[in-house]
Amino acid sequence: MDADHFFSEHGAFATVDVRRREDVTSLLNVTLSISERVQSLQDLAHALGDVWRSIAYQHFEASSVTWFREATVFRFVTVISGELFFVSGTARASGPHYPRLVEAFERDFRLLDPTPGNGVR
Repeated sequence: MDADHFFSEHGAFATVDVRRREDVTSLLNVTLSISERVQSLQDLAHALGDVWRSIAYQHFEASSVTWFREATVFRFVTVISGELFFVSGTARASGPHYPRLVEAFERDFRLLDPTPGNGVR
């Protein structure tokens, strides 16, 4: 999976750290620092979707985006057709100006929940 490449090439992310794990519920853990180009949580969700469309396998894919006060969490799974191979994972996006995005979202829409526990798997 080309997660490193596609996240790094997208202008919404200043830094990308992809770690592979043995845990089948989250084989890839991606930590993203958002760039100043991201002006809203909706922009961030759109950027995550752009990258996902580039890396998801065509046979099957599922994903979700959840906005939290500390980070936006993108969970995903994708399967290659006819194979017993899949990739699951979590991308966690935040950054120095993320609190401003949360403040604007909460002002205009609703309060966000804190990230559960010590982070999200």
